[in-house]
Amino acid sequence: DGVNAQVVIENAHLAVLEALQDITPAIVPEFQSLPLLAPRRISIGGYSYSGQLSMPTVTLGILQDVKNLEGERDIARLEINTLPGDIGGPLYDQNGAVVGVLLPNPKTVDRQLPSNVKFAATWGMISPLLQQENVPVASAVSSVLMDAIDLSNIAKNTVALIKCWD
Repeated sequence: DGVNAQVVIENAHLAVLEALQDITPAIVPEFQSLPLLAPRRISIGGYSYSGQLSMPTVTLGILQDVKNLEGERDIARLEINTLPGDIGGPLYDQNGAVVGVLLPNPKTVDRQLPSNVKFAATWGMISPLLQQENVPVASAVSSVLMDAIDLSNIAKNTVALIKCWD
């Protein structure tokens, strides 16, 4: 909605943005910091179509493993069909808590992964960045299973369309 932001901290996979104007989100996402179990159903909120739709979409998938193919534990392996506009979107568990952030697939020239293999940064990678910037985090407390409509409402209030330029 035309809110300018700046990168305040980043690592090799993630960046934390801070709005340059005072804004109040409709809701603050809850984070699930407990260890993930796999396999389990997950969903990703994102602007799959790069802002052509007025609201984010929710894509359903499966958390296949709590580590990536190289064995890194802070990057989970997913089975989900996403689009480039979903990258950076929150990964929700079945209770609507954020358990990760969708990452772009690693660039490789010698290996082609199946198109539905994706990766997400999990709490072990996200937490240090948020702590370093003193970003308050709401811990998930709900154990109510959510349907696709509930997840869409959470995404509508917690996903932002980010456009970058220099």
